[in-house]
Amino acid sequence: MTDTPPELVPGLKSGSGFGSESGRDIESCRHYLDEMFDGSDSSANRTILPAELEECRFAHCTFRGLRFDHCAINESHFDHCQFFDCEFSSCHAHGINFEHCQFFEKDTEQPTKFRFAVLTDCHFLHCDLSLCDLSRSSLYRSSFRQCQLTGSDFTQASGSQTIGHSTVMHEFSMTDCNLAYANLSGAVLVQADFSASRLSHAILDDADLTDAILCDCELHNIEAERVVIRGADLRGATLGGLDVRNIDLTDVIVQPHQAIALLETLGMSIQD
Repeated sequence: MTDTPPELVPGLKSGSGFGSESGRDIESCRHYLDEMFDGSDSSANRTILPAELEECRFAHCTFRGLRFDHCAINESHFDHCQFFDCEFSSCHAHGINFEHCQFFEKDTEQPTKFRFAVLTDCHFLHCDLSLCDLSRSSLYRSSFRQCQLTGSDFTQASGSQTIGHSTVMHEFSMTDCNLAYANLSGAVLVQADFSASRLSHAILDDADLTDAILCDCELHNIEAERVVIRGADLRGATLGGLDVRNIDLTDVIVQPHQAIALLETLGMSIQD
């Protein structure tokens, strides 16, 4: 094997096989990846990737213009990687860890797309997913922690999974994240944990946040028509954006000073 990295693959589509401008076939490319990425970091930019990933590790890599449509990615780790003009729409991923990864190219303001993606037990830590499209994605047992999600689209996303014919399991979290101006319209995120996240100016119309944890969240100037937050934990959250006249607050947990603020939105004057 040569030490020269494979040439750029401008695009990779599911089912299209694996190739490069230098003429390497699929097996030699896989062999190269095995040698170069087996538990070691690399500071060089790599833009070549097999159509299916299983137990791979990539560090300090740049992937540009790749499509993972309908691909399967399992038990892999991406550390300090950049994904520019890439698309994960409709892909199936399980057990993936993204740490310090960038999915938004600031120069072109081009985000990565995850529409209809099934991301099970996938975890994002310190990642930039600004403006990324995760609409209609399935996010059961997945998490985002300390991530930049400004303007991201989670329209009709789900953090649930149906087992058998009737059992529905819920598990999803976005903790200590910046979700300012994010769109969560119609998202079903029952029992989701949003602790310490910023949701100012977010759109929550028709979202189901039943029994969600919204402790210490910033909820300034949100749009929340028909949002469901029954049983949600709102302790420590700023509630300036909640209009209690249009929201079912049954069984929500708040602190005394928050209850006073909510009553004041109804025009009540609280006096000693």
